[in-house]
Parts: sequence; C-alpha cells; structure tokens
Amino acid sequence: MDERVLANFLAPDESLRTIPAKRAKLLTRFHPDCAALRRYLVVDEFLTREHCFYWRNGGTVDV
Repeated sequence: MDERVLANFLAPDESLRTIPAKRAKLLTRFHPDCAALRRYLVVDEFLTREHCFYWRNGGTVDV
C-alpha cells in the first residue's frame, strides 16, 4: 500500500488512528475491531441485526 495512505491512517506506533472510509483502504492487517467488521457486514447486507442479535442473510446452507 502507498506510504502516503498509510501515514494518513496509522500513528507512529502503527496503531490505527482512524478507520478509512473507502473499502480499498481498510487496512485489515492493522484493524482488529470486530465491531467494525460486523458493522461493515450489516451495511453490505451479509448480516442482519435486530435487538442485539445478528444472523446471516441469504437463506440456509447445507452442512
């Protein structure tokens, strides 16, 4: 990833300073926030959330 992009989002200790708005700049190897991951999955309609419960959209899966 471009060093200028990294400098915008990472602090000197390489911790994430802000969450990038663009998907291409999400810096997944630096961002362990599972709440943000759930939020992105809900926004992209892979998960549904209601009354603090989450479930996968799209029907059933044969196991």
